[in-house]
Amino acid sequence: MRSPLRQLTQRWRSRRFRVFALCALLVLGLLGWLATLVDWLAVRDHLVALDLRWLFLAMALLPLFGFPISVVYIVAGARFGMWWGGVLVAAVTTLHLFFSHAIGRWLLRKKIEHALERRGWRIPHLPRAADAEIAAFGALVPGVPYFIRNYLLALTDVRFVVYWLVCLPVYVGRSYLALMLGGLATAPTTRELVIGGTVEAVKLVVCALILRHLYRRYGRGVSVRSKS
Repeated sequence: MRSPLRQLTQRWRSRRFRVFALCALLVLGLLGWLATLVDWLAVRDHLVALDLRWLFLAMALLPLFGFPISVVYIVAGARFGMWWGGVLVAAVTTLHLFFSHAIGRWLLRKKIEHALERRGWRIPHLPRAADAEIAAFGALVPGVPYFIRNYLLALTDVRFVVYWLVCLPVYVGRSYLALMLGGLATAPTTRELVIGGTVEAVKLVVCALILRHLYRRYGRGVSVRSKS
Protein backbone atom coordinates (compact mmCIF):
# COMPACT_ATOMS: atom_id res chain seq x y z
CA MET A 1 0.00 0.00 0.00
CA ARG A 2 1.36 3.38 -0.91
CA SER A 3 2.00 5.77 1.94
CA PRO A 4 -0.10 8.96 2.32
CA LEU A 5 3.06 11.02 1.77
CA ARG A 6 3.74 9.34 -1.57
CA GLN A 7 0.11 9.77 -2.60
CA LEU A 8 0.24 13.45 -1.67
CA THR A 9 3.47 13.88 -3.66
CA GLN A 10 1.87 12.29 -6.69
CA ARG A 11 -1.15 14.53 -6.32
CA TRP A 12 1.13 17.59 -6.17
CA ARG A 13 2.47 16.68 -9.59
CA SER A 14 -0.99 17.13 -11.09
CA ARG A 15 -1.73 20.57 -12.52
CA ARG A 16 -5.16 20.82 -10.86
CA PHE A 17 -3.71 20.22 -7.40
CA ARG A 18 -0.99 22.85 -7.91
CA VAL A 19 -3.56 25.40 -9.07
CA PHE A 20 -5.72 24.68 -6.02
CA ALA A 21 -2.73 25.05 -3.67
CA LEU A 22 -1.70 28.31 -5.35
CA CYS A 23 -5.24 29.71 -5.04
CA ALA A 24 -5.32 28.76 -1.35
CA LEU A 25 -2.01 30.56 -0.76
CA LEU A 26 -3.25 33.63 -2.62
CA VAL A 27 -6.42 33.73 -0.52
CA LEU A 28 -4.41 33.45 2.69
CA GLY A 29 -2.05 36.16 1.46
CA LEU A 30 -5.00 38.42 0.63
CA LEU A 31 -6.49 37.89 4.08
CA GLY A 32 -3.12 38.69 5.64
CA TRP A 33 -2.85 41.88 3.59
CA LEU A 34 -6.38 42.96 4.53
CA ALA A 35 -5.52 42.39 8.19
CA THR A 36 -2.71 44.96 7.89
CA LEU A 37 -5.25 47.61 6.86
CA VAL A 38 -7.12 47.33 10.17
CA ASP A 39 -6.14 49.56 13.08
CA TRP A 40 -6.03 46.79 15.68
CA LEU A 41 -5.08 49.23 18.44
CA ALA A 42 -8.32 51.14 17.82
CA VAL A 43 -10.25 47.85 17.74
CA ARG A 44 -8.68 46.87 21.05
CA ASP A 45 -9.59 50.24 22.61
CA HIS A 46 -13.20 49.96 21.44
CA LEU A 47 -13.49 46.45 22.87
CA VAL A 48 -11.98 47.48 26.20
CA ALA A 49 -14.60 50.24 26.46
CA LEU A 50 -17.55 47.91 25.84
CA ASP A 51 -20.09 46.96 28.50
CA LEU A 52 -19.06 43.68 30.13
CA ARG A 53 -21.95 41.69 28.62
CA TRP A 54 -21.24 42.90 25.07
CA LEU A 55 -17.52 42.43 25.58
CA PHE A 56 -17.97 38.79 26.61
CA LEU A 57 -20.31 38.19 23.67
CA ALA A 58 -17.83 39.73 21.22
CA MET A 59 -14.92 37.73 22.65
CA ALA A 60 -16.97 34.51 22.50
CA LEU A 61 -18.31 34.90 18.96
CA LEU A 62 -15.92 36.98 16.82
CA PRO A 63 -12.99 34.48 16.87
CA LEU A 64 -15.29 31.82 15.39
CA PHE A 65 -15.32 33.85 12.18
CA GLY A 66 -11.65 34.77 11.86
CA PHE A 67 -11.25 37.64 14.32
CA PRO A 68 -7.62 37.62 15.59
CA ILE A 69 -7.44 35.75 18.87
CA SER A 70 -4.43 37.86 19.91
CA VAL A 71 -6.74 40.90 20.19
CA VAL A 72 -9.01 38.90 22.52
CA TYR A 73 -6.03 37.99 24.70
CA ILE A 74 -4.82 41.59 24.92
CA VAL A 75 -8.31 42.93 25.70
CA ALA A 76 -8.79 40.32 28.43
CA GLY A 77 -5.50 41.35 30.03
CA ALA A 78 -6.12 45.08 29.65
CA ARG A 79 -9.64 44.91 31.11
CA PHE A 80 -9.25 42.28 33.84
CA GLY A 81 -5.53 41.85 34.51
CA MET A 82 -3.38 38.76 34.11
CA TRP A 83 -5.17 36.35 36.44
CA TRP A 84 -8.85 37.19 35.91
CA GLY A 85 -8.03 37.77 32.26
CA GLY A 86 -6.75 34.20 32.13
CA VAL A 87 -10.00 32.94 33.67
CA LEU A 88 -11.97 34.85 31.03
CA VAL A 89 -9.75 33.46 28.25
CA ALA A 90 -10.36 29.94 29.55
CA ALA A 91 -14.13 30.55 29.54
CA VAL A 92 -14.34 31.99 26.02
CA THR A 93 -11.87 29.38 24.70
CA THR A 94 -14.19 26.64 25.97
CA LEU A 95 -17.01 28.27 24.01
CA HIS A 96 -14.80 28.59 20.90
CA LEU A 97 -13.91 24.89 21.06
CA PHE A 98 -17.49 23.80 21.69
CA PHE A 99 -19.02 25.81 18.85
CA SER A 100 -16.14 25.05 16.45
CA HIS A 101 -16.55 21.35 17.16
CA ALA A 102 -20.33 21.52 16.70
CA ILE A 103 -20.13 23.53 13.47
CA GLY A 104 -17.29 21.47 12.02
CA ARG A 105 -18.64 18.06 13.00
CA TRP A 106 -22.36 18.54 12.34
CA LEU A 107 -22.55 21.24 9.63
CA LEU A 108 -19.34 21.13 7.59
CA ARG A 109 -18.02 17.58 7.71
CA LYS A 110 -20.57 15.88 5.45
CA LYS A 111 -20.27 18.59 2.81
CA ILE A 112 -16.47 18.46 2.87
CA GLU A 113 -16.44 14.64 2.79
CA HIS A 114 -18.76 14.69 -0.21
CA ALA A 115 -16.60 17.25 -2.02
CA LEU A 116 -13.43 15.24 -1.30
CA GLU A 117 -14.96 11.94 -2.40
CA ARG A 118 -15.92 13.46 -5.75
CA ARG A 119 -12.20 14.15 -6.29
CA GLY A 120 -11.01 10.75 -5.07
CA TRP A 121 -9.99 11.92 -1.59
CA ARG A 122 -11.30 11.26 1.90
CA ILE A 123 -10.66 12.47 5.42
CA PRO A 124 -8.18 10.01 6.99
CA HIS A 125 -9.39 8.09 10.03
CA LEU A 126 -7.04 7.29 12.90
CA PRO A 127 -7.74 5.18 16.00
CA ARG A 128 -8.96 6.85 19.18
CA ALA A 129 -5.60 6.14 20.80
CA ALA A 130 -4.19 8.93 18.63
CA ASP A 131 -6.76 11.56 19.68
CA ALA A 132 -4.53 13.41 22.14
CA GLU A 133 -1.58 13.55 19.73
CA ILE A 134 -3.74 14.83 16.86
CA ALA A 135 -5.28 17.49 19.12
CA ALA A 136 -1.84 18.55 20.38
CA PHE A 137 -0.50 18.78 16.83
CA GLY A 138 -3.49 20.87 15.74
CA ALA A 139 -3.19 23.24 18.69
CA LEU A 140 0.58 23.71 18.39
CA VAL A 141 1.30 23.77 14.65
CA PRO A 142 2.66 27.26 13.82
CA GLY A 143 1.28 29.57 11.17
CA VAL A 144 -2.33 28.33 11.05
CA PRO A 145 -4.99 30.86 12.15
CA TYR A 146 -6.79 30.05 15.39
CA PHE A 147 -10.26 29.55 13.93
CA ILE A 148 -9.00 27.40 11.03
CA ARG A 149 -7.09 25.02 13.32
CA ASN A 150 -10.18 24.59 15.51
CA TYR A 151 -12.43 23.79 12.56
CA LEU A 152 -9.86 21.41 11.07
CA LEU A 153 -9.61 19.52 14.36
CA ALA A 154 -13.40 19.38 14.53
CA LEU A 155 -13.44 17.66 11.12
CA THR A 156 -11.35 14.78 12.46
CA ASP A 157 -12.53 11.88 14.62
CA VAL A 158 -11.03 13.41 17.77
CA ARG A 159 -13.52 13.23 20.64
CA PHE A 160 -14.63 16.59 22.03
CA VAL A 161 -13.48 15.83 25.58
CA VAL A 162 -9.93 15.14 24.32
CA TYR A 163 -10.10 18.10 21.93
CA TRP A 164 -11.02 20.34 24.87
CA LEU A 165 -8.63 18.90 27.48
CA VAL A 166 -5.62 19.20 25.14
CA CYS A 167 -6.36 22.49 23.37
CA LEU A 168 -7.60 24.52 26.35
CA PRO A 169 -4.30 24.59 28.33
CA VAL A 170 -2.33 25.21 25.14
CA TYR A 171 -4.46 28.22 24.21
CA VAL A 172 -4.60 29.64 27.74
CA GLY A 173 -0.83 29.26 28.00
CA ARG A 174 -0.44 31.03 24.67
CA SER A 175 -2.65 33.88 25.93
CA TYR A 176 -0.29 34.49 28.87
CA LEU A 177 2.66 34.44 26.48
CA ALA A 178 0.92 37.06 24.30
CA LEU A 179 0.33 39.25 27.35
CA MET A 180 3.90 38.82 28.56
CA LEU A 181 5.31 39.79 25.16
CA GLY A 182 3.11 42.86 24.94
CA GLY A 183 0.92 41.70 22.07
CA LEU A 184 -0.53 44.67 20.25
CA ALA A 185 0.31 47.10 23.02
CA THR A 186 3.92 47.94 22.16
CA ALA A 187 6.54 47.38 19.50
CA PRO A 188 8.38 44.14 20.31
CA THR A 189 11.89 44.38 21.71
CA THR A 190 14.80 42.18 20.66
CA ARG A 191 14.33 40.10 23.83
CA GLU A 192 10.65 39.59 23.10
CA LEU A 193 11.37 38.62 19.50
CA VAL A 194 13.95 36.06 20.69
CA ILE A 195 11.49 34.59 23.21
CA GLY A 196 8.71 34.47 20.63
CA GLY A 197 10.98 32.93 18.02
CA THR A 198 12.22 30.32 20.49
CA VAL A 199 8.68 29.36 21.44
CA GLU A 200 7.71 29.00 17.77
CA ALA A 201 10.79 26.85 17.14
CA VAL A 202 9.94 24.60 20.09
CA LYS A 203 6.36 24.26 18.83
CA LEU A 204 7.66 23.32 15.39
CA VAL A 205 9.96 20.64 16.85
CA VAL A 206 7.16 19.20 19.01
CA CYS A 207 4.83 19.10 15.99
CA ALA A 208 7.49 17.35 13.93
CA LEU A 209 7.97 14.73 16.66
CA ILE A 210 4.22 14.16 16.96
CA LEU A 211 3.86 13.85 13.19
CA ARG A 212 6.78 11.42 13.04
CA HIS A 213 5.26 9.29 15.80
CA LEU A 214 1.82 9.28 14.15
CA TYR A 215 3.28 8.30 10.80
CA ARG A 216 5.40 5.51 12.25
CA ARG A 217 2.53 4.09 14.28
CA TYR A 218 -0.44 4.63 11.97
CA GLY A 219 0.73 6.12 8.68
CA ARG A 220 1.17 2.93 6.70
CA GLY A 221 -2.40 1.90 7.35
CA VAL A 222 -3.99 5.28 6.65
CA SER A 223 -5.03 6.34 3.18
CA VAL A 224 -6.21 9.75 1.98
CA ARG A 225 -7.66 8.31 -1.20
CA SER A 226 -11.25 7.18 -1.52
CA LYS A 227 -11.80 3.45 -1.94
CA SER A 228 -14.58 4.02 -4.45
